[in-house]
Amino acid sequence: MNIKKILAATALVAGLAALPTAASATPNFLGPSGYILTPDASVTPAGCVNIGYHYFDVDKFIPTRNRGIFDVPDFQVLGGNIGLFDRLEVGGSWFNRHNDDLLSGPNGDAVWLNAKLAVLRQDSPIQLAGGVMDALDDSDARAAYVVGSVNVGEKFKSKLLPRTLRVGAGYGTGHVIDGIFVNGGFMIGKHVELMGEWIDNQSDEPFENELLGKALDGNINVGGRLHVLEGLTLDAGALGVDADDPIITVGATYTHCFGKKHKKHDKKDKDEEEGRQSSSPLFKSRQGKFGVTSLASAR
Repeated sequence: MNIKKILAATALVAGLAALPTAASATPNFLGPSGYILTPDASVTPAGCVNIGYHYFDVDKFIPTRNRGIFDVPDFQVLGGNIGLFDRLEVGGSWFNRHNDDLLSGPNGDAVWLNAKLAVLRQDSPIQLAGGVMDALDDSDARAAYVVGSVNVGEKFKSKLLPRTLRVGAGYGTGHVIDGIFVNGGFMIGKHVELMGEWIDNQSDEPFENELLGKALDGNINVGGRLHVLEGLTLDAGALGVDADDPIITVGATYTHCFGKKHKKHDKKDKDEEEGRQSSSPLFKSRQGKFGVTSLASAR
């Protein structure tokens, strides 16, 4: 077992717990909104866009049935989403395995088109969504999926459970989610979200020659997420913590919602207008005539 990598993963997650954050729908480490490698039932809100970058520290030799032993280099993902109608997100992911030509394009590049549709409202305690990863089958393993989640903390209101605890489960048909997966997360105070997931076929044959390949052992992934500035999150995770040599991954995401700034300005303008009215002699005169006098009469 690689003790150094396990200690590094522990330090990364612990470091996240020391910084302030707020929870929101952000890209997972592969692009769609979700946890680490798995999607959840949330979608990017309407009028919002996000982008995320994650780096996977792989760089190890692995045996395969067809090609003998070969090196799986480090791996990076750049992904993002745009929210439509509060029920639909559409996004994309660009993948690159360093100095590798096993994926579709030169240098191990692949591009995914992703989409997810939420069936229920996002403020519902129970959520259900369906989606697709790599809709155009650029890396020859299109993954359709369904996923549901429940806000267990609010639903059961037990003192033994965090109020923010959400648990989800789903089924996918390709890539790393080729089969059943379970995921969840909860907030520590108001600042840090801790995440975990179990993926049935994470290290099995369907994922052997795609992306992380057989370098991804085990079935359990853990991670943490925080906001350091408004809209900016930092992520860290360890993939396959139940195996001998987990993969460390780090990244960041940024979310921007168009219109929020204008709404703040509209409220500020309204407050300033009310302030000007309340300071005017005419307003004070009317207030005294119809406000204070009426209250006095009522008493």
